[in-house]
Amino acid sequence: MKRLIFTLTILVCILACNKEDDGIVRMEQCEVPLSEYAGNAIDLGLSVLWAEDNLGGRFAWGETESKSYFSEKGYEYYLEGVYVEIGRNITGSKYDAARINWGGKWRMPTEKEFRELFDKCEWYDYGNGTIKATGPNGNHIYFKEEKMISQNSGYWTADQFGNYPDYAWGAAVSWNCFTQGMGKPNGLLIRPVMDK
Repeated sequence: MKRLIFTLTILVCILACNKEDDGIVRMEQCEVPLSEYAGNAIDLGLSVLWAEDNLGGRFAWGETESKSYFSEKGYEYYLEGVYVEIGRNITGSKYDAARINWGGKWRMPTEKEFRELFDKCEWYDYGNGTIKATGPNGNHIYFKEEKMISQNSGYWTADQFGNYPDYAWGAAVSWNCFTQGMGKPNGLLIRPVMDK
């Protein structure tokens, strides 16, 4: 029922969006509250439950509101040329977009949990931008293919990258899954998890 309500909300929002003179629909005019939909928890036979869907939108690391433009100057935790320390692991904190937007026990995954997902699941690329991850117990989830971790491509983890205050661990989901350091101001997706 929640999924139907969320889908109808998105449809109404899209229909209500205004196009600019150039004919492009600006996503900032079409925002849907993320709290309207919290995904289903899927047990893949791993240490945590994975959300069936992404959080929705793209986020800079530690910011809890999605946006459509990302830059160092626009990053909430970059002040006067210095990165503000908000924690080496933000899972479950006030900086965790999954916890703030979906509530309950939802949170951002750690880098270790993404590595477990990559190492213990079987991956199938449908060739149309959809990747299927099947866990050891046979249950599965789908990902939007994110072949690389770049300015606006990839998935965030909740972990800062080593001792670098301006980087956090990001994850690429494709036929070649991996994690790497990514600049915190960039806009990446979030796939929430929940403890069992």
